[in-house]
Amino acid sequence: MIRYLILPGFLVTFLLKTASLLSAFIGPLLVNRKRVERRAGIAYGEGEYQLLDIYLPRSREPEAKLPIALLIHGGGFRYFSRESHAAAAARLAESGRIVFCIDYRLTPKHPFPEGLTDAAIAYDWMVKHAGEYCGDVSRISMIGESSGAGFTLSLCLYLFGFAKFPSSVSLPPIPAALPKAAVTHCGYFEVSDIERFAGDPRVHRIAHMRIEQIRATYLPNFATASRAFILADPALVLAEHAAHSGKLPAGFPELFIPVGEKDPVIGDSERLARTLAKLGQPGRLKVYPGVGHAFYAAPWGAQAKACWTDIITFLDRAKT
Repeated sequence: MIRYLILPGFLVTFLLKTASLLSAFIGPLLVNRKRVERRAGIAYGEGEYQLLDIYLPRSREPEAKLPIALLIHGGGFRYFSRESHAAAAARLAESGRIVFCIDYRLTPKHPFPEGLTDAAIAYDWMVKHAGEYCGDVSRISMIGESSGAGFTLSLCLYLFGFAKFPSSVSLPPIPAALPKAAVTHCGYFEVSDIERFAGDPRVHRIAHMRIEQIRATYLPNFATASRAFILADPALVLAEHAAHSGKLPAGFPELFIPVGEKDPVIGDSERLARTLAKLGQPGRLKVYPGVGHAFYAAPWGAQAKACWTDIITFLDRAKT
């Protein structure tokens, strides 16, 4: 019996690792160099993984200030990289934005909050250095998918004072320049509680095994009573706020929540949308028919193209 449980888990890990390596090689090849300039491997910190790539639209006017975007890749906190998401970063840059696509520390070697800490440091670096690339820090957006969407929401909550990092984490002061908009594509917003998927027919057995693996590697030392882990569950933070306040602070980012109809964790996006509606941001969810998890990462698919059009339209309307 045990071998039948181990084998699928091993195969899922093998397939994801293989996909991560292949996409890291292929991703940069998909960047249209006539439309986008890619500056790769820029350090935003001293750590081995604290690197980012910057994508600049070649159509920009000299000295013209452009909006900036932080792009955070997904992969269950364990897989993929800034290179694997080069096509997504380039697509975003083609819309007239300067895109900062980051790497961060991955599990199981680096559990919570290390990857999220890197994302916060990268955001601070982007704000401080955006002007060197003619970036406009009054027009900031953040875009993430899957676990990267979780990071995106957690960063919004941290930057606006909803929750703190564990006391052991040292971070620079929160920047004065804050995001105006955020896109959380097919997000995973609550790592600690895997039982919420029990009985959901949309979560098949292999997907549930993957969810269990994410919980075990991202939160190996989780303690239910400790608030130190709260930023691993950003959906709960926002739900608590909705229950007690019912209002978002002035300037809190406008959110857009695209997700595939066949995404096994679509329930997280649905719950986030309901919470946002209680807080005064209704209609934030859009479900794309016939597609699954992280479908936007391959921008050439029909639904991915539609999703990217919606993302760009949303960011334009938010003036970011």
